[in-house]
Amino acid sequence: MFPQLHQALLSSGADPGTISPLIQSHLAHLQRYFKEYFPDLEDNSNPNWIRNPFAPAVGESLDLMSQERLIDMANEWELKVKFQAVSLPQYWLYVKKDYPALTERALKSLLPFATTYLCESGFSTLKVLKTKHRARLQVDNDIRLALTNLKPMIDKLCRSHQAHPSH
Repeated sequence: MFPQLHQALLSSGADPGTISPLIQSHLAHLQRYFKEYFPDLEDNSNPNWIRNPFAPAVGESLDLMSQERLIDMANEWELKVKFQAVSLPQYWLYVKKDYPALTERALKSLLPFATTYLCESGFSTLKVLKTKHRARLQVDNDIRLALTNLKPMIDKLCRSHQAHPSH
């Protein structure tokens, strides 16, 4: 699971056997906390049919109608190509119109991970912005700028807001 860590420990002369129980304990704590934050998720929170709708859904907890829709989806060549070309959430959003029930279940399962990631990235950005050298109280605009995926059109902004109109 951690080949680079293992190599680093061996090269530093540390005994990997002493670190392994610490890692296992940490992972067990993470698992407990995850269950506390998301108690409504099943033990199998991300079923195989969500990760790969084209693999056989053996033993999955789907009603008969959902199983039939999943079989229909698995037999569409265009969707197989799309699945390989885009990310998992993008794929489920792409098939939402044709398979709304399956998409709803898939997105409910995938949503906690995306929202948790967004919260964590927001806190990390705030931590970077709030240093002792830059201790402004109002960081709303700075965070918005740091977290956006949009690229500003600097040339257009400069042309529309000339600093010295007399020049």
